[in-house]
Order: sequence, then structure tokens, then C-alpha cells
Amino acid sequence: MNQLTTKKIILFAVCVVGLVFLILNFLIPAPPKNLVMVTGSHSGAYQPVGEMFKLELAKYGISLEVRETKGSEENLILISAKNSDVDLALMQSGTGSAKNHPELESLESLFYEPLWVAFNPSSFSTLEREPKSIVDLNHKKVSIATQGSGSYQLNQAVLRINGLDPEQSNFVQLNNDDAFTALKAGQIDAMMLVLAPESALAQKMFSDQSIGLMSIEQAYGYPGRLSYIKPIAIKPGVLNIASDIPHTQKMTIAPVAELVAKKDLNPATIYLLMSISKKYFSKPGILNAENEFPSNAGLSFSLNEDADNYLKSGPSFLFQYLPFWVAVWVERMLKLSLPLVALLIPLFNVIPSLTDYRKKLKFANIYRDLKMIEQGMSDHQDHEKLSKQLGDIDQRARELKVSDFHTKDIYDLRMHIESVKNRLMTGH
Repeated sequence: MNQLTTKKIILFAVCVVGLVFLILNFLIPAPPKNLVMVTGSHSGAYQPVGEMFKLELAKYGISLEVRETKGSEENLILISAKNSDVDLALMQSGTGSAKNHPELESLESLFYEPLWVAFNPSSFSTLEREPKSIVDLNHKKVSIATQGSGSYQLNQAVLRINGLDPEQSNFVQLNNDDAFTALKAGQIDAMMLVLAPESALAQKMFSDQSIGLMSIEQAYGYPGRLSYIKPIAIKPGVLNIASDIPHTQKMTIAPVAELVAKKDLNPATIYLLMSISKKYFSKPGILNAENEFPSNAGLSFSLNEDADNYLKSGPSFLFQYLPFWVAVWVERMLKLSLPLVALLIPLFNVIPSLTDYRKKLKFANIYRDLKMIEQGMSDHQDHEKLSKQLGDIDQRARELKVSDFHTKDIYDLRMHIESVKNRLMTGH
């Protein structure tokens, strides 16, 4: 009977372990322990979000490097650059597109980033009404944010939709803080900025009685022209209840802040990012309802499949009930089992065939040598030499190890050897 030897068991185990190692490392890799995210300036809304992700990921042993930038446009350049080490980017929707950047995917939108148009009422006194359209900014000195920021890009698009040229000299580039100071000093007539309503500057701007807040009455006309824009109706008191700001309903438009990743980002990492976002951004805010975010609304790039599944169905069973790294390893092993079984089943089918072929080959070699001895007997070759060869053949036959199912083949072979031996001895 063919026995499994220690050597065979060790060899088989080494092969299986090697196969598992190759599949896990190249087909189902573990989540990386180090990530890089680009955000924005230290005074913007994205930097605190990056720091929040950094603190949360650290709880799972994952280091996140948060890099400050000038804003969304720079973030797009950095994450899409060839051989870039950037894994994640926060950017304003509309900054890029799936057509131009197929290597990137959107994971989720996190919050609204409304466009605010703050103005100096005295600068629009000739209108005999408050400005209510972007066209009313024509020939006024207006800050449209700094180049490289998401605000600047959106403001350019909005101005062009309204038939205004953002390259005109009356449209100046100032950062938000400088623009607010200039507006207060009467150095500019208005400022266009994209800013979360919860931010300190936004609240400061809302509370200042000397500054007006434009209601963009054509807000519902923008989504058909800018797909990543949503019209927002701001009810009285929403921005500041104590001061009843705004006093009347205001309309504006809002892109979203979205989390963008490279297409090769590990699925387990995506799950972790989504669960962190759910924890922080599902709460109700000034402009959003509870569980409105994270969302797939207003995204610029193709939605990642794993992120889409999370948004639709929530966490998988494993990640819902097991610690993160335990779930990661269990999921990897489950994914491993499919290709491993696919490889091992044919292997298990081939091994018996190979074993049977080797057995048949040994039998065939012995019968070939036995036939040569018979031929030698017919040619009257040296009797003693043939007898020695026949003894060797008999020994080889006795050393053959086969399963119980092939015992008959052994006895048939030995009977044939004995028959040739008798003929050799009798000389017939």
C-alpha cells in the first residue's frame, strides 16, 4: 500500500503554505498600515476632517499622514500624479471628473459646502433692492477666492454661466479672511466664498449686521448646468436662531465635500473610512438632516463598488460583529478559500492520475526488461547473465509498493517472472 511519508507531508505543507502566501500577498493583500491624505489650508474645513480621520485610524493601528495644501485643485493634482504616494484626498465636488481621471474613485460625500455671496448694502443702493442674482455683481469689485481653491473653481463656473468673465479686473483673488476684512473696510463690494455654515468665519459673517447675504433666486437653474450642485433653501433662523438669521428665506447653491481615493485602495480600508464617516457625518447639521450624509450625491468620480455597497447595506456581517483586524483576516481567508479550492481540486484530481501513471510506468519497465530476457533466451545468450538480470527484475517487483486495489497486478507480474525463471532453468 502506498504510504504517506513525513517527507511527502512536509513537501505538501510547504507547497500549500507557499500558495497561501502568494494569494494573500498578491491577490488579497492586507490593508496598509500607512496612508497619506491631502486636505487644505489650516483655516479651511478640510484640515479638521483630515485630523479627525487621523485620530480615528490610529485606534486601529493605521497611521495617516495629513498634508496641508492650497485646496481642491492642488489635491487633485497631487493624488492623480504619476507615482504619487497620496492615497486619499478631500475635495470639493466638481473639481475633477471620471472622464479625465479614470484612476480615481469617489468614496462618499461628507457635507454641503454652500456658496455664500456676502455684500456691502451701500454698494448696491442704486438697485433699490437687495442683489438677488450673480448678474447683479457685474461691474462690482468682488473677491472670488484664490486660485487653486475649490471656491475659485466654482465661482469661475458660476460667473461664466451668468455671462460674466471671471478674468475681468473687478473680480479679485483674496483668501476668505482678507476678503472679509476688505468687505468690512469698503475696499470691495462683495465676496463669493464656499464655506461650511458651522465655521467660525461663516458665523462671524452671518452675525455682522453691516453685511448682507444674497439670496440666489435662480438657484434651481444651476443643477442642470452643474450636475454636482444642489439648490439649498435656508429658512429663517437656520443660520443663527438667537439673531434670527436670516430674517427671511434665502436661496443658495452647494457642492459637496467628497472623499476621493485611488482605485487600488484596499476594500477593508474603505470599510473603515466609511464607518468613521458614518460616525461623524450622519448627525444632523445646520443644512442637512440626520443620516443625509455620508452619501453618494454630487460626486465627481465613479463611485467605488465597496463604498456603494456600504452606503446601500451598511457594514458586512463580519465587520459588524468582529473586531476590525479579526474581520480583516477572516474575510481574507474566506476570499482565499475560493481560489485555493479552485487550484487544489484539479491538483487532487491530477495527483491520483500521476501516481497511477508512475505505477504503470514501473510495471511497463519491468515487463520490457522481462521481454528482453526472453529475447536473450531465444538468442542463446549467457545463461548466468540472464539469470542475474532476472533476479534483479524479481527484486524490483518485490519492492513495488501499490495500494490494495492493485495487489492482483503485483501477483500477476511475479507469476510472469516465475514463469520466465522456470523456462530459463529448464532451458525451454
